[in-house]
Amino acid sequence: WRPPTCTGGHEVAGYEVLVSERLEGEAEGPFIVKASGLFAVPDEEGGGCVCVLAELRTDSRVRFAVQPLLAAGQVGSRSAPSAELKVGKPFDAAAAAASAKGKKVKSKVAAKSGGVVHQWDVMRSMGLPADEIMRFVDPLHWLAFFPPKGKDDLVAFGAQIDFRRSFITTDVNPYYDAFVRWQFNKLRAAH
Repeated sequence: WRPPTCTGGHEVAGYEVLVSERLEGEAEGPFIVKASGLFAVPDEEGGGCVCVLAELRTDSRVRFAVQPLLAAGQVGSRSAPSAELKVGKPFDAAAAAASAKGKKVKSKVAAKSGGVVHQWDVMRSMGLPADEIMRFVDPLHWLAFFPPKGKDDLVAFGAQIDFRRSFITTDVNPYYDAFVRWQFNKLRAAH
């Protein structure tokens, strides 16, 4: 899950993961706290939190909700419940490793990154602290953070660029967005 973007100015001390679990044919049960703590392990996309729940029944159907525990001793607003998921058989990491032994399969990303394949790990290797990485959940933070870094790298490389004419090429820039819309409408009308 993604950490809450607003907690009323209170620091988050941890999270509670609530689960509603049912078997096929049963009515959905109440949401019960299944885990509590500060889950700082990044998910595959970076910026999120992961919690492994081991006490779910195989073949049950579950929905999750998360609520922050604030440092002020209060409980924050509960997230919307997740979509219903079906619990499969428990993952056996040792068996998976044994079956993969001897296979030399490497993804293109893993081959190029030296084994660092998660976005979180790439950003950590760039020297970014965890609290800064969490801010990348907001897409606009990418636009504020990386263009100055790119400019600094180009200047250090010795590129002769007139940066007075640089601009963002997304819909965040209304002038550029209007031009792209005009261009596509013109091309669509021609066909």
